[in-house]
Amino acid sequence: MKKRFKLLLPATILLLSAALSACEPAVNPAKPLRLAYPNKIQYLPMMLSYAESGRKAVNQVSAFSPVIGSGGIDAAEALLAGEAEVGAMGDVPALILLSRSDRFQVICAFMQSPTMHRLVGSSARGVRSLNDLAGKRLALQLGSSTHGALLGFFAERGLQVNGILLISMSPNNFTEAMLSGAVDAVAASEPWPQNLLDRVPGAMPLATLTISGNHFPHVLIAERRLLDSRRPELRRLLQQLAASMVYIAQQPQAAAVSAARFTGRTAAAEAQACKELIFALDFSPAVSSALHQTAVFLREQKKINQLPGAESLRPIKDLQP
Repeated sequence: MKKRFKLLLPATILLLSAALSACEPAVNPAKPLRLAYPNKIQYLPMMLSYAESGRKAVNQVSAFSPVIGSGGIDAAEALLAGEAEVGAMGDVPALILLSRSDRFQVICAFMQSPTMHRLVGSSARGVRSLNDLAGKRLALQLGSSTHGALLGFFAERGLQVNGILLISMSPNNFTEAMLSGAVDAVAASEPWPQNLLDRVPGAMPLATLTISGNHFPHVLIAERRLLDSRRPELRRLLQQLAASMVYIAQQPQAAAVSAARFTGRTAAAEAQACKELIFALDFSPAVSSALHQTAVFLREQKKINQLPGAESLRPIKDLQP
């Protein structure tokens, strides 16, 4: 089953969470787990696990039914709406979700990369360096991992975000917005930065949004009640993702070809983007430590009102394949 979701902004999550807390959807153990994730290269293990070629390669039947969105914040929306039992998302969408609902739990990290977020400017709009951003319109997906990376990158370097007009939009609209002159710069993770550089005349890289010591862990989030009611299915899902990660390491070109069928990009572009990413199921304390550090920063920036509970950030080690 595939379903596409509209963008859920952080402010909207709170309202939806409150509405749903009184009527949680019932778990139906007869159905496969529904896993929400975007068709982006950062989620290659999910795409490969569901792809027919990938399933044959790892000799498994798919352990889940996909729920597809355009970004990690869509996966958070799917979880809150009861349209998925498990979601894959970046650190910031996960922390927004966990800070506003105690229904969910980090299972583990599945991908990390310190260099995955980039800032692209339009020279045609007078943006050739970071110093040119003052007073300009910068598009990004608010509440995303890239949003957190942008704030952290600027804060670490003593730069000001206040003078920049941040415009939230779906990543699917980034290229058209820059082509039309509706925005002057874009902050995003692959495939969007490279799409802009390839398709928009005058687009140029401004910065890689790195933060000292932060590898931007992407995590699997599940409803807490699944830890008891559907533990075998969760374990099987993780086993399949682990097998897909081995396949990615051993057959990177074949994996990129499989990814391209889902993303619409060339296999060469996906193979290049994949070089920046580290795929591994990580159940170590470093995951909760990194998430807590980012959560503290988000609270300081008034992007979340309270820190998630320490227990909700702690990976479930006994599910480790």
